[in-house]
Amino acid sequence: MMETISITNRGSIRKFVDDVFIDTIENIYALCDLKISYYGVSIAYKNTGQLKKYKRGKILHNYLSNNELERINFFSVPDDFVTVAYDYLLSISINYKNNYIIATFDENVMNHECIEEIKTLLDTFMEKPYMQEMYTMDKEETPLLYAMGIKNDFKTLKILSSEAVKED
Repeated sequence: MMETISITNRGSIRKFVDDVFIDTIENIYALCDLKISYYGVSIAYKNTGQLKKYKRGKILHNYLSNNELERINFFSVPDDFVTVAYDYLLSISINYKNNYIIATFDENVMNHECIEEIKTLLDTFMEKPYMQEMYTMDKEETPLLYAMGIKNDFKTLKILSSEAVKED
C-alpha cells in the first residue's frame, strides 16, 4: 500500500501567467521540502504528451500563456524513480478544461502542519465559490481518476473533508 493524501478543488480556475503562478506552485513543493522535477502540458489540438525537466523560463512561460492550454502537471520524484506516474512524491495538476486542481502527496512527504497553508496557496488558483475535498487513497488506484470523476468504485478512498468554499 502506498497511501496518498489529495486535496482537490473543483470550480472555475483563475488563469494567470505571471511569476506568481510559478512561485505559488514552487512554494507548495517547498513546504514539503521538495523541488519540482518534471512538468507536462496538454494544449488543445497538439500532441504535447511527454514530460519535460522542470526549469523556469521562457518555454514554461509560453505554455502558461497559451490560450489553448488545457492542463499542466508538476511532479517531484526521488532520484531512483522508475515511472513518474507511480513514483512521484508530490503531483499537482491544474486542469483548465475540466475545472479542477488536484495536489496529491505521498503520505511520507505531507507536512501535516502545513495543510492549511497548502490549502490557502491552492485557493489562489480558484474563483469562489468552489468545492474542496480532501481524501486519502492508495496510489495504485490513481487519485487523479477520482478527481476527474471518471470512476467512483475505489476500494481505498477515504474522504476526510468536503466543503464549499465561499466568498469571505
